[in-house]
Amino acid sequence: MTTYVIGDIQGCFDQLMKLLEIINFNEQTDHLICAGDIINRGPKSLETIKFLANLPKCTVTIGNHDLHLLREYYIGNSINEKDTIDEIIQSNSSSTLCEWLRHQPVMYYDQNSKVIVCHAGIYPFWSIENAKIYAREFEDELQSDNVKIFLANMYPNSSTSWSEELEGIERYSFFKSSFTLMRYLTNKNQLDFSIKCNPKNADPKYIPWFNIANPALQDHKIIFGHWSSLNGNTNNEQFICLDTGCVWGNYLTAIRLSDLKKFAVKNNKLE
Repeated sequence: MTTYVIGDIQGCFDQLMKLLEIINFNEQTDHLICAGDIINRGPKSLETIKFLANLPKCTVTIGNHDLHLLREYYIGNSINEKDTIDEIIQSNSSSTLCEWLRHQPVMYYDQNSKVIVCHAGIYPFWSIENAKIYAREFEDELQSDNVKIFLANMYPNSSTSWSEELEGIERYSFFKSSFTLMRYLTNKNQLDFSIKCNPKNADPKYIPWFNIANPALQDHKIIFGHWSSLNGNTNNEQFICLDTGCVWGNYLTAIRLSDLKKFAVKNNKLE
């Protein structure tokens, strides 16, 4: 079995199929891990989620667009003109697909290879044990019978500063922000969502989360998506960004965990 991690697909189904062909992906034996945002903005969100949900060995670390789909399906009234998720919600498979999606993790951890996969990243003041506990807390709520109440209270991003004393929705909101939305922290270690640009163009008061030293994770590789303006470059071998902007006309990228070799296809349809 070979394990591959793929970046933000965002409904770019044709590019996904081409990339899987390039890596000679075996649906019966290989494991595909998607680093979140499998749907939305791209042209074939329904085809994408159907395909992934039916793979024998597929794990999705839930991203912000995936949560948006779940919120729209279970609650409604938050869709916008740029979304391409209505086709999922209106399909005969919507219940099955959204149930499958909400039972996916927000963080994947391979202890043997010391690889962590999540959509946005790991808050840089958490240990791996902290992150595993907090991810499980969030997943338990998302998978519970109270999912509608849980999703209704996830927005806006009310918690930007971490404390173990956070409780209830403030606590879950911080988990959601860290695992699915985080890019920059301020010099006061607060999450900041006001900018999305490449760090070379950012005000120095904004610090990319992966540039904050975390000794507790120094022996681990962290693979993430969510940040297309990085163009896949963190300037740090420990942190691997696989969001290379396929939905914006750039590349869909995968990495093979056994040797960290990357593979990519161009989205020529937007040229």
